[in-house]
Amino acid sequence: RDVLQAYGTNSGSDDVRSALLRILGKLGSPESLASLIKALESTSSQIRTAAAIALADWPTAQPIAALEAFVVKEKDPFIRKNAINSIGSLAPLANDAPQEEIAQSLITAYAGSKDNIEQTAVLTALTRVTEPSTLAFFQELSGKEPRRKPIADPAVKNLTAALAKVTTVADSTTLAPANADRTPGPLAVNAGAIANWFGLGDHVSWLVKLDQPGEYEVQVSQSYAGQKPGVYSVMFGSSTMPKSVEKTSSASDFRSISAGRARFSKAGHYRLWIRPQQIAPGDQLMRLKEVTLTRTGS
Repeated sequence: RDVLQAYGTNSGSDDVRSALLRILGKLGSPESLASLIKALESTSSQIRTAAAIALADWPTAQPIAALEAFVVKEKDPFIRKNAINSIGSLAPLANDAPQEEIAQSLITAYAGSKDNIEQTAVLTALTRVTEPSTLAFFQELSGKEPRRKPIADPAVKNLTAALAKVTTVADSTTLAPANADRTPGPLAVNAGAIANWFGLGDHVSWLVKLDQPGEYEVQVSQSYAGQKPGVYSVMFGSSTMPKSVEKTSSASDFRSISAGRARFSKAGHYRLWIRPQQIAPGDQLMRLKEVTLTRTGS
């Protein structure tokens, strides 16, 4: 809040205001986001650049819609490139817009650009958008534009592998550890559960396909036999659900806990994340057996 106040009351140089914007990008509060989006409309190219870059650090994909609208009207190709880079950074995060919409926006931007640097930025961002039309785009691009094969061919390989792990969600669906994406490091699937959750940077996510819109309850099956339970957040759609780990009798005693609910207005591909918020020194967060999504309403 002090940083937000300092930015709001600071009438100093663009260098100072740009530095404050970079800090605001890491805060993740609604007030910070409003200031960053407003900064995209500044008459100062330095401020617009700082805002476009700072939004890449946002903890969810919420700024994507504002960045997409900004790219369409921004005249400076350097600033547009930074905004596109930020869209790519945010694309894999939790978002209430499906991956399909992000993909279509970037594909349209690629078709409308004649600048090679900007087109490369768009393609790099697209490699982080996981859904079938992105795969089809890169497959076609590899054949039509041979100079893009160094980007397109690895993208086809990676997207094919990622889409093979998609879980289609019906009325009640379990997300298995084997289909989870884990950050590089100690996280591992051990005896059917995700374990070795030692650091705050150890994140787990699933790519899911919702066949229909509606409200979904998220249940987490976890165990924890330690003495100082930690805290984690489930991020799904526009919902961030903080949850305290619950103590169980043993590491193999799993308890199913409701983390909360998320609502989606459109079907499509989305990503669900679990991120640690607090872990006692020398301890681990929990053992995670599965996550269950249950459609509870339209």
